[in-house]
Amino acid sequence: MSRAQEIADLLSGVTITTADNTAQLTLTSTDADANHGPRLDLKRDSGSPADNDTVGRLRFLFDNDAAEETEAVRIDTFIPDVSDGTEDATFQILTMVGGTIRSRVEHNSTETVFNQDSQDLESAGMNGLVENIEPDPYQKDTLGIEEDVKSVKYSILYMKAVKALQEAMTRIETLEAKVTALENA
Repeated sequence: MSRAQEIADLLSGVTITTADNTAQLTLTSTDADANHGPRLDLKRDSGSPADNDTVGRLRFLFDNDAAEETEAVRIDTFIPDVSDGTEDATFQILTMVGGTIRSRVEHNSTETVFNQDSQDLESAGMNGLVENIEPDPYQKDTLGIEEDVKSVKYSILYMKAVKALQEAMTRIETLEAKVTALENA
C-alpha cells in the first residue's frame, strides 16, 4: 500500500481492534506540572456554524442476543446558540431503557433536567431516589401547586448513574470478549 493510500485511509476514519480486553487507545501525559493532562479534544470545526449544531457524540455499543449492534449509553453535546459572546451548550446523557434510548440527564444553559423522557424512576429500581416534598414558594405562588411534588435526590442519582455506567461497561466488555471468541472460533 502506498503512503498516499495509508494517509487517505487514516483521514477517512480509524478503527482500532484488539483480540482481548486491553485498552484500544491510551493517552499518556508525562508532564510533571499541575495542569490537566492527558487531554482529549473533540472539535467540530464547521465552516458555517449554526444554532443547534451537534458538537459531538460518544456512544457505548454492544451486540444484543440477536447479534444486533445496540446503543447502551450515548452522550450528546449541542450548541443551541453559536452567537459570539452568548454561546450556549447542552450536554445530554441517554441510556437504553426497555429497548429504547431515553434522555436521563440534560445540562443546558438554564437548567439541569433529570429523566426528561419521564421514565418511572420508582418502578425502575431507583428506590430512595424520589421523594415527595412540599412545594417551594415559587411552585405555590406562581404555579399554584398545592400538593406535594416529587423531588430527585441528586447525590443518589449520581452514584446510581456511575454504578450503572460501570455495570454497562462490564457487560459490554464481556460481550466484546464473547464476540471475539466467536469470531476466532
